[in-house]
Amino acid sequence: GCLSQGRLMSALLTVTDLAKDFALPGSWLRRSRLRAVDGVSFAIAPGETFGLVGESGSGKSTIGRMVARLLDPTAGAIEFRGSDWLALRGQDLRAARRAIQVVFQSPYASLDPRWRIVDIIGEPLRTHLDLPSQERRKRIAELMTAVGLDPAMAQRYPHQFSGGQRQRIAIARAIALDPELLIADE
Repeated sequence: GCLSQGRLMSALLTVTDLAKDFALPGSWLRRSRLRAVDGVSFAIAPGETFGLVGESGSGKSTIGRMVARLLDPTAGAIEFRGSDWLALRGQDLRAARRAIQVVFQSPYASLDPRWRIVDIIGEPLRTHLDLPSQERRKRIAELMTAVGLDPAMAQRYPHQFSGGQRQRIAIARAIALDPELLIADE
């Protein structure tokens, strides 16, 4: 699509000519590749809701994973807050990841069944913020309430919740750090 210069200047996220190839199984002599994403460009302004629409298998999840830096693109550029998002490495990338969070499509696969809900929602708070445990518990209760879950259920495990409730847990975890960009892989 055509992106106006004014929109690019105010964009929170700018994706330009993004491409992703995956190796196909086969002979080592013939390196077959599948181009899953080819030449995708878009910009998202702060506060904007952006929907990426396409058929199943069209690369929507792959694009989201590249924006979240869970996959590296084959080609193209991603700018976040006007800086080269793909150039970040190590501690710089880890610190910057707070600003982009993902809600994955399957709450069954994205929640560790061995962790209690308090640990699942609290993990990003422990990893990125040095909150005392009392403040962390208060923030977890606020997050659970915000997504329509009773904070009294925080000591339960994911299998004790319905699919819809598990999705709410995943959302609470994703918004725990007040991200600037939330990717919903739905």
